[in-house]
Amino acid sequence: MIFAPETWGKAYDGAIGKLARLKLTAAEYRIILLMLPLIRACSGLVAYGNYKPVQIDYIISELGMTRKTANTSLQRLIDLRVMSRAESGHDYIIVFNPYIYNRGRLINKTLYEMFKRSSWAKCKSG
Repeated sequence: MIFAPETWGKAYDGAIGKLARLKLTAAEYRIILLMLPLIRACSGLVAYGNYKPVQIDYIISELGMTRKTANTSLQRLIDLRVMSRAESGHDYIIVFNPYIYNRGRLINKTLYEMFKRSSWAKCKSG
């Protein structure tokens, strides 16, 4: 049997504890878990395939959620600074907070600037 090489990321203990205390809904946790393996190294961009940014339609199709549930859940995660939405041309991209979960050894300056003042940056382990 040949297995495809797995990639890895790092989650911070303080951030994981903080996530647990937020009383997230099941839909919010499902979105987080869907996105974790899609986070691109150094940039925090959440993308699938050949760097196609995750959009709400992808979340709906992958998780079988209603558009309303997906939009409400994603917006709450953005409000909590678990992730951020940024404009990119005529669309948007989603980037994940590197103080919660990061892939790669370093992060780029743009990602750092997006989240450096978030409460997540002040977690003991994150």
